Amino acid sequence: MQSIITGCPHFKGEYRKYKNSDYNVTKALCEFIDNVITKCKNIDIKINKDSEDKIHDIIVSDNYHNGFESIFEKETNNPFNMTHMREGQYNDSETSQFGIGMKAGAISLCKIMTIYTKVKGKYYKILLDFEEMCKVENAYDSFNPIMFNIVEAEYNKYHNFEYGSSIYLNNIRNNMFSLNIDEDIKNIHANICDIYSNMIPIYNTTILLNDIKITQIESFFDHDNCKLFNRKILIYELQHNTANTIDYYIEENNEFKKFNHTKNGFRKCKYEDMRKKIESNQYKFTNMFSDQETHCAIMESTFTKFHPLFNTDNKLSKEEKTEYLPRNDLIIYRDGRNYGNWEIKKNANGSNNYTTTKVELKSKKILTDLGLTFSKNIANIHDNLISHILRKVKKEICKDFNADSSSTKYVELYEKAKENHINIIKANIPSQEKKRNAALEELAALEEETKKDVALEAVLEEKKKRLAALEEEKKRLAALEEEKKRLELEEEKKRLAALAELERKKQEVAERKKREAALDAERKKREAALDAERKKREAALDAERKKQDAAERKNREAAERKKQEEERLMNYQPWKKSFYFGIFDCHTDKGISAKEGYYKCKIGITEGDPNKRIPEGGGWRRLISININENGCKIIKNKYKIEWIINESISNSFNINWKPNSNEYFNCKIEDFNKIYHKIMETLISYID
Repeated sequence: MQSIITGCPHFKGEYRKYKNSDYNVTKALCEFIDNVITKCKNIDIKINKDSEDKIHDIIVSDNYHNGFESIFEKETNNPFNMTHMREGQYNDSETSQFGIGMKAGAISLCKIMTIYTKVKGKYYKILLDFEEMCKVENAYDSFNPIMFNIVEAEYNKYHNFEYGSSIYLNNIRNNMFSLNIDEDIKNIHANICDIYSNMIPIYNTTILLNDIKITQIESFFDHDNCKLFNRKILIYELQHNTANTIDYYIEENNEFKKFNHTKNGFRKCKYEDMRKKIESNQYKFTNMFSDQETHCAIMESTFTKFHPLFNTDNKLSKEEKTEYLPRNDLIIYRDGRNYGNWEIKKNANGSNNYTTTKVELKSKKILTDLGLTFSKNIANIHDNLISHILRKVKKEICKDFNADSSSTKYVELYEKAKENHINIIKANIPSQEKKRNAALEELAALEEETKKDVALEAVLEEKKKRLAALEEEKKRLAALEEEKKRLELEEEKKRLAALAELERKKQEVAERKKREAALDAERKKREAALDAERKKREAALDAERKKQDAAERKNREAAERKKQEEERLMNYQPWKKSFYFGIFDCHTDKGISAKEGYYKCKIGITEGDPNKRIPEGGGWRRLISININENGCKIIKNKYKIEWIINESISNSFNINWKPNSNEYFNCKIEDFNKIYHKIMETLISYID
């Protein structure tokens, strides 16, 4: 016996494989985000263009305190090994899973990757020139990056956080971006928002793309027009300790069902059935969310037909339908991260186009079993047990959602929407109701036409016949409606009879039970009825309060509009610049104060209401207020020209005591006051506007 010598692969083989993989820019960037999103608080991504409006480089920075902490490990323990393995890849609290994502993503994007990192207080630069690595002759050495020790200044030059790492991707491949790079970046931002929308609040991580924050996106499940249809099912996975068999249970609204492999479907059971298996120590919960949350998956579904996107008279274009319509999708989330649509089957008649479903997982194992690839794609090609269970649960949770307006299920959804005060457009009304409305509209139109054409006997007769035919149709429809009600009543009677028979049998069993159990059941029933009545009253009060709030808001808006209209009609014009002259220390009854034989005066320019300007000091009276023309309002040395002219005019003619450092405040003698007043008036004549 002898071994076949195959040797180890060369890097250029791996390079060729990942260079031609199905990565795009979004997928590649997500590899870098996945590595640290659960470990740091900030991730900053820059997509930079050069002077020719082409991609220059892409930079991904984080503030993970430990940086590339394993760069000194050997072989598969080193993060730059193409089959890097570490404990965190098997830990459900981390996103990284396969150990090749960062390298594969980088190779698909660019030719050179440079990393600046801080590890245990020291600074390093790691260079991966993929084209040069392909030229290394020795296969083993071809996989090895080059590492440099660098100083703090160089680290700070290329990294914008106190600690962590920055990854520089240079020589970006031409096929990664279109000619419209700005639109590409906008789409990448939207895609990353979609992928991490539910994960950001879990880990409180801030992600920026070209300084624009990655934010949460409101889902259909959060909108009021869809919330009332939301359904949620918990999936439990119980594994036998020795037989290696797995049982699946589902829970919805505290009701449990078990998957019956023979019947290939779920059958009702009691919670105690599942609990007994666990307590027997023969079974255990597997792939749990936590010790307290023992389910392995959470599936939610809702109906979107009455969402504002689709409950509108503005018809969606083909592109918009592709973007917005859920089309019976099933979005896979693990720990909040979006892994895409797992549902590849489409309904031919579109009755499920407005149904959307999501499933949240914690276990990486289940994610892999569902078809997760190294590039974070989810392939719905597996025919294993968990895939089969997922399809069955989806069928169970979506069974009441039907967008076919002629179906009974749709009528029930429509009635529920109306009960919740959703305004539904004409196009979304059930088919039968549309027909009834059309008949009534035609009848009303015919009656109006008959009134107008009274004088035309022949026409009137013809219209009477049409009216009679419509009346007959109306009666026929009414008869059909009555027949429908009769059949429904008979069905209800049969159902009630069956229930009564079942109740009678239950009663026979119940009579054999102890009186205490019967009394306890009656007490619980009364409490439930009281609780239901209380909730009903609270809902009615809440609805009335909302109605009053809406009325008050409407009144406030009307008052505000009235106020704005009155303001508009007043047609206010702005104040012009005016020169004023006045005197201080005036008293309504006593007159003007002339302390030590002087009056205290002031001159100046105002652009507002002359009566609103109140200078320093009390008892102010404005004696002159005149609008000034453009010549007088010229600015000279930070003062208006007219102020300099008046200042010079009265200063040269009278004994004026100006306030220190002021050209506005002055004191004058009593006997000069009238002359000063006239002097100012004479000077102002040439500058009046």
